[in-house]
Amino acid sequence: MSSSNEKNKVVDFDFHGIVGVRLINPTGSDVNIIKRKYELLPSNLAYKPDIVITFVEKLELSDLVYVGLHTAAYNNNDFIVLSNGKQDVKLKIPFEDIGIRQVNITC
Repeated sequence: MSSSNEKNKVVDFDFHGIVGVRLINPTGSDVNIIKRKYELLPSNLAYKPDIVITFVEKLELSDLVYVGLHTAAYNNNDFIVLSNGKQDVKLKIPFEDIGIRQVNITC
């Protein structure tokens, strides 16, 4: 479901008991995208989320090696998805999380 305190708004989605996704500090638009695209409503997870997506004002990125036409990059710690569209969307996935533990995505 949704909970909030002064700092963090948290919204959870249960993808049919297979994958739990937690959004931290999403906008209403972010939540609506998930609701529309996957036809899901926010819910309380009965288990630890598999994916945590944290929305931040700005990503701190350094020492990037670009892949393709500046649509993706990596550094020693992270894989980064870049966008050159109207909105400068960036997404960071720590290498250390992939396949081992809960995936923490920052965007």
